[in-house]
Amino acid sequence: MNRIKDAFYDKNDILIALVILCIAVFVIFFKVEAIMEYPKTLAASSSNQVQDPVAIDPTITDPIATDPISTDPVATDPVATDTAVDSVPEVCSVYINSGDSMQTIGANLVSAGFFSSVEEFVQLISDKGVSTQVRMGNHIIPSNATQDEVIEYIIQPGL
Repeated sequence: MNRIKDAFYDKNDILIALVILCIAVFVIFFKVEAIMEYPKTLAASSSNQVQDPVAIDPTITDPIATDPISTDPVATDPVATDTAVDSVPEVCSVYINSGDSMQTIGANLVSAGFFSSVEEFVQLISDKGVSTQVRMGNHIIPSNATQDEVIEYIIQPGL
């Protein structure tokens, strides 16, 4: 009896490791499709990098005035409402992935309207000597930013 008990205790760690390994293989085997789809999902989300988070529905002329429950005094004053809507700065969100080339980043900034060509962006960032300082992440840039300001935004850590 002691021999069986000693053999069980000696092999218990190996048995537990094999059980954990079997569970990991089982999970990976049944989730391999989801794991393999992740790069496609990531690529699809990065292709929509340029977004306008302050987009306003063009069919609504005065969003505050259409709210029947609003007790905000600004909502009753049309001059104050127009000023409040106009004072919201328009911004552009540009996402930079880790390992993106300067051409990819430049193409995203060209599509956002900050530069007229990728070459212009690459030349400016090379002239400034900050091409190695570009940080990954989501960069919120005001739509009226100058090209130099855009460069300053993208060398800061993104969100």
